[in-house]
Formats: sequence, C-alpha cells, structure tokens
Amino acid sequence: MKWFQIKEKSAGTKRLLLCWFLYRLLGKKIVQLIAYFVALITFITNKDLCFYTSKYFKILEEYTKNKKYKPSFSNGFKNTLAYAYSLVDKMEIFTNRYDATRIYFIDKNDEEVLFNDLAKGNGVFFICNHVGNVEALRVLINNSNIPIKPDISVFLQKKQCEIFNNFVNTISEKSNKIKTYPIEEIDLTTAFEIKDNLNKGEIVFMAGDRMPVNDTQKRLEVSILNKKVLIPQGAFKFARALESTVYFISCVENKNKYEIYLQKATDSKNITKTQEEFASFTNKMIEIAPYQFYNFYDFFDNTNE
Repeated sequence: MKWFQIKEKSAGTKRLLLCWFLYRLLGKKIVQLIAYFVALITFITNKDLCFYTSKYFKILEEYTKNKKYKPSFSNGFKNTLAYAYSLVDKMEIFTNRYDATRIYFIDKNDEEVLFNDLAKGNGVFFICNHVGNVEALRVLINNSNIPIKPDISVFLQKKQCEIFNNFVNTISEKSNKIKTYPIEEIDLTTAFEIKDNLNKGEIVFMAGDRMPVNDTQKRLEVSILNKKVLIPQGAFKFARALESTVYFISCVENKNKYEIYLQKATDSKNITKTQEEFASFTNKMIEIAPYQFYNFYDFFDNTNE
C-alpha cells in the first residue's frame, strides 16, 4: 500500500479549528491531552497503522539489535503520539507562538555555513524527509535575533494535505511569507518562478522520500535500516536543474526542544550520489529519533510498486 492510500482519520477542518479554539482558550496542555486520546483511539481502531508501525519497529529492532524497539503496542503508540504532538506544535509554529529559544542547530558549524550561504544572497534548496517536524526551522528564521529572514517556498501534495492546509491558512499570521506549490503541477512556469525565488535568496522545501500521487518518475534503490527502498528522483533532478545549493534537513524534538540537523550535499549535480547521501542522512535521523519516523505506510516494501 502506498502512503497516499492511507486514509486520514480523526481529522477535519472543523475538528482542527476546535482544537485551535481550545488552545487559545485553555492552553497547550489541554490540546495535548486531547491529542493523546485522539492518537490512542486512532491507533487502536486503525489496523493499517498498527500493522505498519509494527513492521517498522521489527525492522528497527533487527537493525539496531536493541530489544527495546521490538514491535509492541507501546512502541507503536509512542510513534503515533509523537506525530500527534508534532501537529500541536505546528499550530504554534504557524502562528508564531513557538518559543524560538527552544530551537537550535545541533552543530554550530552547520548553522554558520547555512547562514553564510543565505548572507551571500544564495537561495537554499532543502530536501527533507519525514523524520521530525521540519517546520520548526521557520520559527528560527523568523526569530528577531536572526538578521536574515528569507521568504519560503514549500512543495506539498495537493490533495492529501488539503485539510491541514485549509486549517493552516485559517490560523496563520498574515506576516508569514510562505508560498506553496502543488508538487503534482510542476511545469516550466513553476521552475522559472522557483529559480527566481532562489536568485532572491529564498528557501525552498521539497520532500525527497515520497512518490507524488500518480507519479511514474524514475526512482533509485537505496538502503535505509539495511532494507532496500525506492525513492523518487524528482526533488533531486529539480534541485540539479535549478543549480541551487542543496541541504538535507531534519528537525527532531528532544525534551520539549527542537534540534536542527543539516547536511550539505557534496555534489548536487550527481543525482545518484545525492540520493545516496540523502538516504544515509535519513538513516542517521531515524537512529537519532526513532519514534519520530512519520511514514505510516509500507515504506520498506515499495520495491514492487
């Protein structure tokens, strides 16, 4: 089963707006409590979710040789709950209510290299994975202590993100400079616009670990957790065509703070090498934050799709 065939449950614009109302009225802890029970009910009633999280932890246990990651109700639920809590954090992030002091680069050298690139007016193309909550980087960039505040362009799955995107558009602050593009509708006009954005020193985000809906683009077989996985070449080809600086990025939660991990691609013109580096980076991030791996589908069995 592909990721976009998994139905989103316990979601809907009205319910999300209700959570937002409760957040403003009663605070974050109440919303987290609601998220806890929603995650619990969803995990209990969604057989696909139980199956795929169980399969993921079996692979993780075999890879790490650590029995604490064995498939269990506890591990599957912790994974699901981490995702639910990340959505609560996104409410704060998209409304500029998340404390920027709780977000930091794990490696100060990476931070310096990134902001040096941005200070030169060079746009940056981020290829992200579904480990952690990459939106946390937005808070850091909007921090008043950061002199460089580039605009951001984000590529999203048009249909599958519709509910959450409508919700975000409802609650987001008007000052947020975010441009969204449907990944299914990339054409020459989009490419020229993104190239222009990068030339202005802006930031572009695109996921590198999921196939777009109804997409038949070429894929490369890579190794993640010692399992062969096919990842699409679209994001990597797009970055090469734009001749932009490429970084891999993940933002993972740790003790109520977010740690930003970066890795600069060594040669973005070499698609195969860049995809292999991205896979290695994703593997490292899963090891660092195993409960924040948010691919709730058969990610490790897509070689026959």
